[in-house]
Amino acid sequence: WEVDSGAEAVVDRRSGEAWRFDHAFGPEVSTSQLFGVCARDVVDSFCDGFNGTIFAYGQTASGKTFTMQGDGRTDGVIQMAVQELFRIICSRPDNQYIMSTSYLEIYNEQVFDLLSAESNEVRVLDDQQGGLELRNLTAKRVTSGPEDILSCLELGDRRRHKG
Repeated sequence: WEVDSGAEAVVDRRSGEAWRFDHAFGPEVSTSQLFGVCARDVVDSFCDGFNGTIFAYGQTASGKTFTMQGDGRTDGVIQMAVQELFRIICSRPDNQYIMSTSYLEIYNEQVFDLLSAESNEVRVLDDQQGGLELRNLTAKRVTSGPEDILSCLELGDRRRHKG
C-alpha cells in the first residue's frame, strides 16, 4: 500500500487499485497538519451546537493510537481537539456551556465504559426519537477545564483492552 496524497487515495502497489478518500495522508504528515485539515472544523461546528465525531479506523498497528493520543511528547488529535474546544469556549464569553465527558471502547463487538471501575458493558439502544441511547455509560461533568477531560482519558486508557 502507498498513499497518493495528490489523488487523495490509497493505492495497492501490486494491483494498482486505488481507494479514494476525502483526505489521504502519508507518514510524512504531522498530526498537527492532519488535525488542521480534518478535525478542527469538527470541533468548531461542535461549539456551534452540532454533533461531531472524530474517528480513527484501520488495521492493527497502523498508527491509530499514536494519531489520536500522541506519544507523551507529541499531542494527538484528542489533546488538540480538547485544547481547541477550550480556546473557542474562552473566546465566547457571552455563551454558556455545560459539558460532560465519556470514554468508551468497542472491542470484539462489545462496547465498554472505560470510566467505570466495574468495566460494565454499555448497551446500545435505539431511543424513541430515532437516536442512540448508550445505557450504563458514565458521563463525568467537566467543571474546571481541559484537565478534567484529559484526566478522564488517562483513566480510560489504563482500562483499555490491549492486544
